[in-house]
Amino acid sequence: MDEALRVAQKLELWKKDSERRLGEAKKSKLTKDDWKMREVTGEEPKVKSLAKAYEGLKKEVEAQKKKAERDFAEFKFKFKLKI
Repeated sequence: MDEALRVAQKLELWKKDSERRLGEAKKSKLTKDDWKMREVTGEEPKVKSLAKAYEGLKKEVEAQKKKAERDFAEFKFKFKLKI
């Protein structure tokens, strides 16, 4: 029984090691420059859409800030009239 467990554990380790080595072999084919190029070209549409969304949110926040300032000024004015 113990021998069967040891054999099963060795097989699991062998399988994981083989998968790891296959993964390293695939990664080693690309140089660091290839990885950088791939990241930049693959992420460009996402970056542009995020930048556009950021600008839209920035404008929305500014508009809300201006509205809040107007509302607060109006509230202060009405409050002064009541006193």
